[in-house]
Amino acid sequence: MYHKSCFWALAILTTLVGLAQGEVCLDGGLGYARLSLEGSRRGDLVGWGSAFHFWFGDAGAQDGLRPFLGLHSTMYPGDSHNDAVWGVWMFAPEVGLAWHQRLGDSGFFLEPSVTGGAAIATYTRRGNPRTVSYYIGEDDTAVGWVVRPGVLLGYQRGTWTGGVEASYGLLDIDFTHEVSGTHRELYIGLFGRFSW
Repeated sequence: MYHKSCFWALAILTTLVGLAQGEVCLDGGLGYARLSLEGSRRGDLVGWGSAFHFWFGDAGAQDGLRPFLGLHSTMYPGDSHNDAVWGVWMFAPEVGLAWHQRLGDSGFFLEPSVTGGAAIATYTRRGNPRTVSYYIGEDDTAVGWVVRPGVLLGYQRGTWTGGVEASYGLLDIDFTHEVSGTHRELYIGLFGRFSW
């Protein structure tokens, strides 16, 4: 309860500070995702992800620190490994800070950032009928926490911006008794942004 209260307090504070700056922008992106599960005997899960951010402050006319709210979602379709079929769908509402740094007058910029928030994952684990004579079924939802450093490389023209982004999430989620601890998620994708 304490952690949830802290998250919502940070989200509300970020929103109020951002709105006081008078300008907002929204971006969204799609890309490749890879999840390494701590304690799992199988290899990394490979899937796809999406990231959406609601930014506050100017649209990139000046360098500086910018708060934002984010929603990161990833899907890992189930496949078989070591007599089990795993599938994970995960989303994370996040609060973050980024530094907008223009690269001269070229229109290009860098935005390193760090976010933190809740991570909610729904996972499926099944016995593989091709390799075992019995059936194991498990569907559950796990809730944990995530810290996600990342960076954007973009190009801005007027109110429109596009580019590439990458992030590396550290997730503290207990999927099962064996698969628990700090998991790692890599995300690389393209994004587009519109400001008003």
